[in-house]
Amino acid sequence: MYLAQTLFRQEHYAEAATFFQKTRDLQKSGKQLNTTQDRILTDQLVMSYGITGDMKKAHALLDEAIVKDPEYPLNYYNRACAFAEEGDKPKALANLDLAFQRKANVVKGEQMPDPRADSSFQKFVHDSDFVALMKKLGLQ
Repeated sequence: MYLAQTLFRQEHYAEAATFFQKTRDLQKSGKQLNTTQDRILTDQLVMSYGITGDMKKAHALLDEAIVKDPEYPLNYYNRACAFAEEGDKPKALANLDLAFQRKANVVKGEQMPDPRADSSFQKFVHDSDFVALMKKLGLQ
């Protein structure tokens, strides 16, 4: 996992995804990560898949993560990013709303990202539905 995180920070996303996936596979055969480690692993693996364009794997992992950890807001936030990248505004906005409904459950020491500054949502920044959601979420 440390190698994967190092590669991720160096923006070697495809290589990072390989090692994040190996970490997930190792969990199935024994040692388990704690909840925080598992959430970070999932976040970074999903982002690695998304950045490298493997949206099928990103969606599959997010679907699994939401079933396993339905109160973790970044599962929904990352799903919103994936839908936004694919141009599916209704699903992106619905998942953003779900994410912010769970914002109290972020990993300790972290905070929810600001969608207005996220590259995934830039095409929606001036969209009236996006602006209305940001207002509803208290992000004005």
